Amino acid sequence: MGGQYKAYDEYKDSEIEWLGDIPKHWKTIKLKYISELTPRKPIIDRSQYCSFIPMEKLKTGSITLDESRIIDNVYDSYTYFKNEDILMAKVTPCFENKNIAIAKNLVNKIGFGSSEIYVLRINNQCCNRFLYYRLQEDSFMDIATAAMTGAGGLKRVPSDVVSNYIIATPNSEEQQKIANFLDHETAKIDTLIEKQQQLIKLLKEKRQAVISHAVTKGLNPDAPMRDSGVEWLGKIPKNWKVLTVRNLIRSEMLAIQDGNHGEEHPVASEYVDKGIPFLMANNIQNGRIILDSCKHISLDRANKLRIGFANT
Repeated sequence: MGGQYKAYDEYKDSEIEWLGDIPKHWKTIKLKYISELTPRKPIIDRSQYCSFIPMEKLKTGSITLDESRIIDNVYDSYTYFKNEDILMAKVTPCFENKNIAIAKNLVNKIGFGSSEIYVLRINNQCCNRFLYYRLQEDSFMDIATAAMTGAGGLKRVPSDVVSNYIIATPNSEEQQKIANFLDHETAKIDTLIEKQQQLIKLLKEKRQAVISHAVTKGLNPDAPMRDSGVEWLGKIPKNWKVLTVRNLIRSEMLAIQDGNHGEEHPVASEYVDKGIPFLMANNIQNGRIILDSCKHISLDRANKLRIGFANT
């Protein structure tokens, strides 16, 4: 260990490939000995309300609690959990996105949610926040992802992979200290990420504003202006003309599809090997015109379509 993290006095070989050396006083243990995976549903009053968590409302470190249901309506078909349980997505791509959080502030302290959620309920040997962070580490993610079973987008992490995963742990007091440290550090990082995202949004808005101003007002701030007569354009340089895109591109040699104007879209038999390139939406990518895959039509067909032309 280096940087801001102080090394322990002594380490030992964990004899676990993905753990490597660990502090000497830490122990290795399987998750099934410190937590219960998918606890059994209790006998409860089914007439009362509970929180309900669809998969899309479980994210990394957060749960959206804006939905509640009568327990009797969800008891048989959904996953049960309670306050302080760890909720973890088990299906791709939610698992790889680390959609995992600790349940808190549930209605009547009870929740039900998607059957694609694993619930881990810790015992007195473990701090739930410590395990919450351990389940996000790369070694667990790599092992669990590699073990996924199922087809296509329905691949899931097998329960035995979770239950038998081995972690290294200190005593409960030290787990609490580590969890407190991580709460503090990740909160600072999340704040920095949010600020950067806000900056990126502002920069994108400025970029668009610069483009918009240059193409509608020109580069000379002192140029005399006049009313364009177009509501969304406003004032434009006095010597500029107001034209439609069709007027700009009609006289050249690239046919452009711009919707149905009384004629049908060309059918397969009307495409020719050599002729006017017929530009469609899928030929425009990332601000560029891609002509390699462009179909071609005859000049006569293009004229009948009454669509625009442009010079390439």
